[in-house]
Amino acid sequence: MKAKHGTELSKLGIFTDTQLDKLFELSIVTAEEFVATAFSEQEALAKYLGLPEEEVAHLRKRVTACLPPEIAKEIQTPVKEQYSLGALDPRRGRKKQ
Repeated sequence: MKAKHGTELSKLGIFTDTQLDKLFELSIVTAEEFVATAFSEQEALAKYLGLPEEEVAHLRKRVTACLPPEIAKEIQTPVKEQYSLGALDPRRGRKKQ
């Protein structure tokens, strides 16, 4: 699978072919996508890849080191909850009609 915009995982030399195949199944093809996913969903990603969480954390650190610092920082910064597409904030409840 060709990388979108970003740093292609396959060119980093960090992952095995099997790991790359599994990541591609999730449409994770760039270093930026891997770091963001490993940061926000480390446990699930580790389970999917069949690796201990510590190994995924180690891979995330190695991949992060390949990115420009400003990009690495931005993709590892949590985003505030957003409600788009007309969804109501569940904490506010429904308006009475």
